[in-house]
Amino acid sequence: MAIVSRHVVMLPEHAAQVAWHPTSERVAVACADGTVGVIELTSGPRLEALSQHPGGALAVAISPDGTTVASGGEDGTIRLIEAGAPERAMGSGPAVHSLAWSPTGRHLAAAAGRRLSFWRRDGSPAGEHQDRSTSVATLAWDEAGGLITAVSAEAIDLLKPGRRKAVATIPTTFAGPTLAAAESPGGAFLALGHYDGTASVLQMDSGKSIQYGGLGGKVRCLTWTPDASALLIAADHRVAAFRFTRRAPATDRARLLKRHRDRVRALGIVGARYMLSGDRAGILHGWDLGREFRHAFEVPTGAPIEAIEGSPDGKRAAIVGRGGLLTIVSLEHPHPRRAR
Repeated sequence: MAIVSRHVVMLPEHAAQVAWHPTSERVAVACADGTVGVIELTSGPRLEALSQHPGGALAVAISPDGTTVASGGEDGTIRLIEAGAPERAMGSGPAVHSLAWSPTGRHLAAAAGRRLSFWRRDGSPAGEHQDRSTSVATLAWDEAGGLITAVSAEAIDLLKPGRRKAVATIPTTFAGPTLAAAESPGGAFLALGHYDGTASVLQMDSGKSIQYGGLGGKVRCLTWTPDASALLIAADHRVAAFRFTRRAPATDRARLLKRHRDRVRALGIVGARYMLSGDRAGILHGWDLGREFRHAFEVPTGAPIEAIEGSPDGKRAAIVGRGGLLTIVSLEHPHPRRAR
């Protein structure tokens, strides 16, 4: 894997969140100054403003068919923006910090503090849940789009749009706040990163959990490979890689990826077997996640890296830097060797 080109876009303020269009030719951004916009990569990367949230924009998500941009902000509203149609604003209350479209595009889930609400494509409400005492940390839909996992410090709730009560609730007993969460492709596992330097992996069918300790620092980000064969966990200046099978961890021993010299702040999967990791010093590393977890490259980006989002086609990645710096890199993957 190698970087073949990169484009730098200066945003009006730092990006709280970015989201790729299904075609991988556009990136939507939610900026701290309230701007919600789209960057078109095929006509010279520049930001086209679409909407504005007073107080700041916190979340952005693009519908699976690519026709609708949803945004959430400090003003407590959710905006739906569609080409050729008036903007729709819904909700009022706490700041909306997380959005997730269902894979079918029928529903949009929105987290605002302890409140989780569901909305239909036309902007009409489809249910609400407030039965928790702590904020929702992350949202993850199942592949069918009928069930969503909502993670908070006190419990993991499985919820359905239009249903007032949770389908199931799994209490959590972690020593500190949950800082990161990621559901494995296929939904067999839910990985959680904690303030106390541990990570937990919950088996969704049995409710059993596996604990990983001694990771070296707060676990701020984690991610799965697309085939769920490996879990990558960032803690301090290291990345720990654990192998998994379909039903259980293949080993409880981590492979440590040690190239970073500063705290790792972001992980992102690109394509079927590659990962990018970024640190507080603004250094971006590329990794081949094959059998040996090989290091591919190391490049400076010019600003501390806050987030990394790989494009759906696996050929690009959006690197969110502090101070409004957004770098779009195009990547070249080596062709697998053919057996003779």
